[in-house]
Amino acid sequence: MNALHLPGYRILDFKQNKYDYLYVIEPEEPPYVCIHCGSIDVKFTKHSVRYRDVVDIPSQGKRVLLRIKHRRYKCSACGETFYEPLNGIDTFAKVTKRLKEYIMEQAVKRSYEDIGDEVGLSSQTVKRYFDEVVMEIRNNTKIKAPRVLGIDEVYICKRARAVLMDIEKGIMIEMLESNTKAALKAFISSMEGYENIEAVTMDMCPAYKYVCKELIPNAKVIIDKFHVIAFANKALLKYFNAIKNKANTAETQELWGVRKILLTGKEKLTPDKVAKRDAIFKKYDELKIAYWLKEDLRDVYLAADSKEAFELFYLWEENVPKSMKHFVKIKNALNRCKQEVINYFKFPDENLTNSFTESMNRVTKDYVRLGRNYSFDIGGGGNYA
Repeated sequence: MNALHLPGYRILDFKQNKYDYLYVIEPEEPPYVCIHCGSIDVKFTKHSVRYRDVVDIPSQGKRVLLRIKHRRYKCSACGETFYEPLNGIDTFAKVTKRLKEYIMEQAVKRSYEDIGDEVGLSSQTVKRYFDEVVMEIRNNTKIKAPRVLGIDEVYICKRARAVLMDIEKGIMIEMLESNTKAALKAFISSMEGYENIEAVTMDMCPAYKYVCKELIPNAKVIIDKFHVIAFANKALLKYFNAIKNKANTAETQELWGVRKILLTGKEKLTPDKVAKRDAIFKKYDELKIAYWLKEDLRDVYLAADSKEAFELFYLWEENVPKSMKHFVKIKNALNRCKQEVINYFKFPDENLTNSFTESMNRVTKDYVRLGRNYSFDIGGGGNYA
């Protein structure tokens, strides 16, 4: 093994300055097969020589350039000429294979400019090699579809990106460049065995539902229960905020801490908090109605089966007063996807939700904040590991 730790070469010369190493090298052995006719053990006559510059991985904090004495041979069998293959370097490539691997490893942690300064390439060239490796991995990787698929979105670089999860295994499958129907259809249909997906958890985005209905009609689409409850919580807070915005100083003090009480499930409240809640309800009747509409919707998820859940959901709809416009809006929205809400109960004891997807989205956003000015490819683009 030579000083470069690159087998198959001998070092002819070596130079260095403050920033760079230059190795002049040549292959140790002549070729043994013609790349044109495939002949083996025939005579290969030296035809010409050229020097070819190839960038290698940095060493000891310095950039490394390989100047290869690249020989051209003529095959005695077919008469064609060819340049000898180079170990560790693709045909016509200007970097070694191991430098490509190094770029791929570093580009998920650092900017293109930083890597380019280190290895002696432009940021555009670093990006091109990164994209080539990503595309090669994508083309050669077949993702197996999970039994339960989770779909959500996260905003990266000012655009919504679809996030797909294996809910049972708790792992991210892929993050797409967009959350459009076309992007989702293309990826889901590319997964091996996507026809066998049994359930898909999601929020109330109609596009996600229509994609699933079209591609995997036998899968049960489940509107995530946490999105349903969050919808009700937001409606409740609108009534609370309207009261708070009109309150005087004494009333504002009276409302101190009530917001947290309203968002807490009734079963988790201490007697003191229940007393404070009920005291507020005596003064603000509309807030009382909104709170119990929220809690009654939560109680739907205590149903033993889909039949009981459907009955509770129907009863909840009947109890929404026409004057409670924010809850009327929820009722109308849920009525359009009632079956998807009830599908949660088609998988008893499994608790199929998008909670893990939501937690991963929070982690992703943290990394996005740490990687400001990064592109989507570096900042969070996909399952390339």
